[in-house]
Amino acid sequence: SAYWVLPRRELVDAHVTGSEVIDGRPAWVLEAKPRQDDYYSRIVSWVAQDTRMPLRREFYDRAGRLWKTCRFDTMTVDGVPSVVALHLHDVQSEDSSEWRLTALSYVDAGTLQPETLAPEMLGQLAAQSFWRLVLPPSDGAPFALTAP
Repeated sequence: SAYWVLPRRELVDAHVTGSEVIDGRPAWVLEAKPRQDDYYSRIVSWVAQDTRMPLRREFYDRAGRLWKTCRFDTMTVDGVPSVVALHLHDVQSEDSSEWRLTALSYVDAGTLQPETLAPEMLGQLAAQSFWRLVLPPSDGAPFALTAP
């Protein structure tokens, strides 16, 4: 499946190689080489100059051949540039997958304080008022969180 192009990779030798226009939008072209990667020899990304959001990404196999591509759909939601869809394609196997948000909203960052996410507070996270803003009403607790 093409979906596993998303894992976070530790990159080395990352640099801007130029600029291009992607779908009418000026974009920087960045190339990076993953550190000790079993899958990719390099990753090329196109990043919108206006929003700094990813537009496209190409992944190359260990032999240097194009292996996978990823196209990003972006939009501004509540004033925040956001990725709202990923279109993943494995060029070598012809497998594809898609990830798409069906709803996205940003709440006031002040409603979720950093100390709320401290490890000692995780057992109380479900009781925080923040969840009333982001979860639909229910007749019971939607989930239970416990500290490890």
